[in-house]
Amino acid sequence: MFLIESTAPLYGAKHLLGLLMMLILSAAYLVPLVLYRNKLTSANKRLILQLTILAMWGLEIFKFIILLRTYGNIPLGEFPYALCSTPLYLFPFVAFGKSKLAEYLKPSAFVVGLLAGTITLLYPSNVLGDTTSWFSFTQELFPLRSFIYHTIMILFAVNMLLSGIYRPKKGDLIKAILVLLVLASIAIILNALIPNADFFMLGMGYGSPFAFLIDISKVLYIAVMVGIALVVITLVYLPFELKKKAS
Repeated sequence: MFLIESTAPLYGAKHLLGLLMMLILSAAYLVPLVLYRNKLTSANKRLILQLTILAMWGLEIFKFIILLRTYGNIPLGEFPYALCSTPLYLFPFVAFGKSKLAEYLKPSAFVVGLLAGTITLLYPSNVLGDTTSWFSFTQELFPLRSFIYHTIMILFAVNMLLSGIYRPKKGDLIKAILVLLVLASIAIILNALIPNADFFMLGMGYGSPFAFLIDISKVLYIAVMVGIALVVITLVYLPFELKKKAS
């Protein structure tokens, strides 16, 4: 999201309260799933995932409606091709699909939902908003929507495991990396073609702690961002890869 330039301090009262609210939301979603896990059928579990991604799309459409009513257009930074927008396209394959393509996309859907959602909530540099309160809704509508959206990303990823629809296995690391490299390559091309675009945070570096590298070299900045992403994804999947090798 490029629209919001945050001034509220990271890990200040507003940020911590936001995290607390998202923990409550997470508990409301996950606790019933854990308690009734053995009573839910496979169809029930898939339906919950389907409703979850529909809720995400509902939040996205709600954002577009507010933007159109407020500005008369949708700013470039709000088009759904940020890194955190990819679940809008990947999650439906998981929730609704049963094809080989759906199976191939599950690792990337899982890792993006889990990592991108978590990183954004822990480091909401461009989504926290510019006031110190969550409750002045005319100003805080977008940050609150963003916090809820990224929390749902995490919940969907966790529920992929709880529902049994996805089990990390040997080879998933490569699948996740390949899909995300393709998506990142598309983002780089779009950023080159569209002035001031920052898709996947690989254009202008809005909200990135490494944006200062752009002044040194754009290629260096992209290499560092992609390299860090690959390392983090590898760390997530490495235990599963090693476990399979050991067995």
